[in-house]
Amino acid sequence: MVPLVDAFPTRMKEATREEMAVYQDTSGFELHLYTGYFERQSPGAELIDITTARLHEGAEEIIIPIAENKSIRVNKGIYKRNERMHVILFWYEMDGQVVSKWTDVKWLTLRNALTKRRTNGSVVIVSAPLGKRDTTTQLLEKQMEFIRHFIIAS
Repeated sequence: MVPLVDAFPTRMKEATREEMAVYQDTSGFELHLYTGYFERQSPGAELIDITTARLHEGAEEIIIPIAENKSIRVNKGIYKRNERMHVILFWYEMDGQVVSKWTDVKWLTLRNALTKRRTNGSVVIVSAPLGKRDTTTQLLEKQMEFIRHFIIAS
C-alpha cells in the first residue's frame, strides 16, 4: 500500500496545517483531497511559490456549476509524480472566496496585509490518478461532482 503522503501529486510543505484524505467509491475510483492552510504568509512560506507555480504550468481555468445560480472557477491540469499521471483541480481560498488566479491571490494577500493585518489563506487540490482504462473526461466529471458536494457542505 502506498503511504498516504506519497499518494498526493504535490504538497505545500511550508503550510501551517495540511489535511489529506483519500476517498474511494464502490467501483474503486480513488480521489485525493489536499488542503494546505497558511495562518500567516511570509517569505519562504507562501501560497504562491514554486510548488503552485508548477501546478499552474499548462493548467487551464474551468467553471464548475455548483447550484442553480452559483458556480466557481478552478484550475485544471495534468500533473506527473512518480511516473503516475494525475488529473488535478485546484484553487485557493481567501476571505471565504474561491480564487483560481495566482495574481488574484497575490493581490488579496497584499490587500489583507495592509487593511486587515493578516495574510492567511489555503490551497485546495482535488486529484485523481489516471489509470490505464480512465479518460480525463471521466475523472473530471467525478472530481466536479465531488467538488459540488464539498463546496455545498462547507
